[in-house]
Amino acid sequence: MSGKAVFVVALLVALLVSDSASSPESSAAREAKGVNVLQRLLAKREKVREAEGAARAERRTHLSEDDREIMTKQIMQAITGMVCPQR
Repeated sequence: MSGKAVFVVALLVALLVSDSASSPESSAAREAKGVNVLQRLLAKREKVREAEGAARAERRTHLSEDDREIMTKQIMQAITGMVCPQR
């Protein structure tokens, strides 16, 4: 059993060594390409977050202080109604 384990480990090491020795440029190119893709995805994600933040701020700003107070009271009444239902 231990002979099989040594053989498997040796085979894995040989595969790793041959892969890194055979294509150092291609692995660097793959890594650079991966970094480029990651940067583009992060840029898209940031744009989406900015757009969502702007929309959220726009929705919040159109309520007056009185409207906010009324809405808060309605929410609290609804929560109270769910927690303490009338019999």
